Amino acid sequence: ACRGAKAAIDFFQSMGLDATDAPLIEITNTIPDEAGPRVAGCFIEKRKRIFMLPYRQFLKQGTWFSVPIDREMYRGLAAHETAHAVAACHFKIARPTIQAKEYIAYVAMLSTMNPTVRARILKANPGEGFASEERITPLFYMFDPMRFGVEAYRHFLKPAGGTEFLKAVLAGTALVD
Repeated sequence: ACRGAKAAIDFFQSMGLDATDAPLIEITNTIPDEAGPRVAGCFIEKRKRIFMLPYRQFLKQGTWFSVPIDREMYRGLAAHETAHAVAACHFKIARPTIQAKEYIAYVAMLSTMNPTVRARILKANPGEGFASEERITPLFYMFDPMRFGVEAYRHFLKPAGGTEFLKAVLAGTALVD
C-alpha cells in the first residue's frame, strides 16, 4: 500500500503539484458504510483518511478490471485512493464532479501501475478512450466504473488529454456540470 501511495504522490509531483502531505492509510477489515457496498478501498474526504481492505481480503474478490488480483493491483488500489486524497487538496472548485474525481484517480492509478499489469488490464477491457470531454459522464462511471477507468486512462494518453487536461480538471475548467 505504501509503494502504491508513493507512486501516486510521485505522479502528482511530476506535474508540479505539491503532494508532500502523505495521506493516512488505514488497512481495515471493514470499509466505512459511506463508501458503499463491495468496495476494496476508499478515501473519505471529511475524515481525510484512506481505508483499504487487507491484501488477503482483496485477493478473495478474485478479479479486478476482469484480471486476476495480485500485489501489483493492490498497489494500484492504494495509488487510486491516494490520488483521490491528493486531488482533494488541489481542486480549485468546492464541489468537483464525480467524473472529475474518478478521472484523476484512475489516470494516476493506471499511469503508475506496473506496465505488464496495466497491459493485461487494457487488453481485458478493450476500448478507444473517451472521444471527447462530453463523453466523460457520471452515468458512465456509475454503470461501469472499471470501464470508465480504462477509458479515462486512454483519453489521458490522447492529444486532448495529458497533463494539461488533468490540470484543467483540478482547476474546475474541465469535467464540470
